[in-house]
Amino acid sequence: STIMTLYSGALVFVDFDGIEYTYAVVDKYEVQPDDINVLRQSFDRKILRLITCVPEGTYLRRGIIEAQLIDI
Repeated sequence: STIMTLYSGALVFVDFDGIEYTYAVVDKYEVQPDDINVLRQSFDRKILRLITCVPEGTYLRRGIIEAQLIDI
């Protein structure tokens, strides 16, 4: 719920199946709850998209963090 405190350039580490992936935050924005475009998968970029509710504990908007894969 606190992902919106991440800043551009912040590193996000994901461990999956014994491999650690490193992402760097490149964008942060908000959308309306019915905006499903943020769920669309894109195969031309290696982006991690984190989604939460903003303000915390409400359903008013969705906070989106996008992070670019920088290292495996």
